[in-house]
Amino acid sequence: MPFRFIHTADIHLDSPLRSLSLRDPDLASLIGDATRQALIAIIDLCLEEQVNALIIAGDLYDGDQTSMKTARFLATQMQRLHEAGISVYKIRGNHDALSKITQELVLPPSVKIFGARAEALELRQNGFDIAIHGLSFAKPQAPDSLLPKYKPPLPDAVNIGIMHTSLAGASGHDPYGPCNVADLHSSGFDYWALGHIHQRSQHAGQRTVIMPGMPQGRDINEAGEKTVSLVTIGDDRSISIEERLTSIAQFERLTIDVSKAVEWRDVVGGIETALVEKRTSTRSMMGGIASVPFGWVMPDSYAFPILILAGLLGGFAHIAMTLSFRHAEASLLAPFEYLAILWPILADLLLFDMPISSAFLTALPLVLAGAALAAIEGHKKRKVVSASENFATSTGKVNE
Repeated sequence: MPFRFIHTADIHLDSPLRSLSLRDPDLASLIGDATRQALIAIIDLCLEEQVNALIIAGDLYDGDQTSMKTARFLATQMQRLHEAGISVYKIRGNHDALSKITQELVLPPSVKIFGARAEALELRQNGFDIAIHGLSFAKPQAPDSLLPKYKPPLPDAVNIGIMHTSLAGASGHDPYGPCNVADLHSSGFDYWALGHIHQRSQHAGQRTVIMPGMPQGRDINEAGEKTVSLVTIGDDRSISIEERLTSIAQFERLTIDVSKAVEWRDVVGGIETALVEKRTSTRSMMGGIASVPFGWVMPDSYAFPILILAGLLGGFAHIAMTLSFRHAEASLLAPFEYLAILWPILADLLLFDMPISSAFLTALPLVLAGAALAAIEGHKKRKVVSASENFATSTGKVNE
């Protein structure tokens, strides 16, 4: 079996976006949440492709962030990979070095964050060794090349280096850990997983050197579709790269020829036509919704009737639960709402052989305790109501 991993960088999770100034509230909401959704798309891709690892080459965060909402969200996504047996290898870039979350967040043991001193981790994969090298930014500034600080490649192993670098420099990017591409090719590493420059590039040479770009653009200066790299190292140690789309929303600049327009409506019509053509050709994840008919897989003869039955039972249960509030107090119905959480989990286990996650097993005692407390409270209220009715009946007889 080959060794496969996803290589990404520069997610800038929960980055404050200039595009939030857009007047369209729906579009502003979409863009504001796009970095999170892009990370979810990356995790989904890891699970779908059943990769061995996720490599994040720096700038997972976006500077001096202190929001624990970001921390909790990230921990949840990393836990998904941990439960699937997928390792995460991450270095800190210049933005991560500023983030307080980096020091405070507790992540699953399957997440390896390389420190400010170079490390090399050795893995054994189907008969050959893999060495993963990493080095994080200790400070936001790194004016000198980091390459001399990396440990030498391990003999007879496939060596993967993770580095956050501006290479020889790029427009719009400050020089961080500058490095010559030729030096990377001659370093003896088989694959260089780079980060920092937001535009994807693959640097040809005797080795594989990839700058994946960012998985989600944040403004018009980061236009175009955004992707990650799916890397496969074959049993013969050959390396193949697939580019996979992750951008939820896509920024584009359009040039529209209005030289032949006679009236204002001609200009408006030209703009509308250009926008429709561009949206049609866009491969963003939003555009992927329109491709559902082409990616739909028809359920088999076993799953199809189960899905129909689930829909019918779910609809009936919703109607029954709604009607029940006409005949009983909410406190009496609470146990049923708590227990309703269990039925979908049991259905997944019994009908579709889906394993129960450790997170659910952790929450199960709380669910059962909540149901028990609600049942006890409901029983107490029934006693009070019964006693009140008996008292009213007795009082009525006395008065007679």
